[in-house]
Amino acid sequence: MGATVTFDGQWVSITRHGAQRMTHGRGEKQLHISQISAVQMKPPAMLTNGFIQFTIAGGMERQSQKGGRTYQAAKDENSVIFLKKHYPEFVQLRDAVAEAIGRAHMPQPQAPQQTTGPSVPQQIQELWDMHQRGMLTRKQYDAQVARLSQ
Repeated sequence: MGATVTFDGQWVSITRHGAQRMTHGRGEKQLHISQISAVQMKPPAMLTNGFIQFTIAGGMERQSQKGGRTYQAAKDENSVIFLKKHYPEFVQLRDAVAEAIGRAHMPQPQAPQQTTGPSVPQQIQELWDMHQRGMLTRKQYDAQVARLSQ
């Protein structure tokens, strides 16, 4: 109706048109998916329009009485009112944003730990084997073990 909403997978952009530019400000508002904690939607009814509302973490939302939700959403800068004919598009938007919110809150897989080589005990064992085969003197062996033990 008075706004366009786009979502690129990371950012929800709300651009106001017409009279809403006077009440909600000019230009575009962008919300990163990490800022959005929930997305709510009220479908249009016989006599009322629908709306989509993006809940911001830490935001203070008021619960409206029945029949007043669309009116309250019209005042909210993070809500957009839509007509019945646009309902399927807003369902797709809601689902895409909800899925992105879910992905943003999933634990990230841990990278496998990199090993830098044999452990200290393994290195000492290799040094001992080298000493036993005559490749290192006892003094050289002791010096290498002292270096590894630091």
